[in-house]
Amino acid sequence: MSLSQVRGCLSCQLGIRPEVLLPHLGGVIVEAAELAGCLCLRARARADQAACPRCGQVSGRVHSSYGRRLADAPVGGRRVVIRLAVRRFFGVNPDCRKKTFAEQIAGLTARRARRTGSPPSRPTTSPTCTPSPGPAPRPRRCPQRPDPAMEL
Repeated sequence: MSLSQVRGCLSCQLGIRPEVLLPHLGGVIVEAAELAGCLCLRARARADQAACPRCGQVSGRVHSSYGRRLADAPVGGRRVVIRLAVRRFFGVNPDCRKKTFAEQIAGLTARRARRTGSPPSRPTTSPTCTPSPGPAPRPRRCPQRPDPAMEL
């Protein structure tokens, strides 16, 4: 069975644990995966609560939710897109100025980021080949300052 045929929770149906293959996805539940040109994962947070980024107080009162699209590092030469269902929570600390906040997944999301952080456990190059140095960098052109003696 290919990933394109899987519907529902991958870890429940096939016993595939995404956090083993992609360790930075340990904080989410991958609900579906589609393989059509790129690998598209639909996921949601594993935790029921989130901590306020300002005061650190944990809240479980959901304000609303929205979808977020994150680009991840390629896997098997294919682009990876994570469609993450994100919740906003009410802050429970009356002394904190932050009334609502969005949950962040440790190791995966950052505030306003459109890309995931590159996890250190996933090598970007094969250990058997060395990357080519590529073309030499172009020399930077400095802006020419007019010579004051030439302005006569």
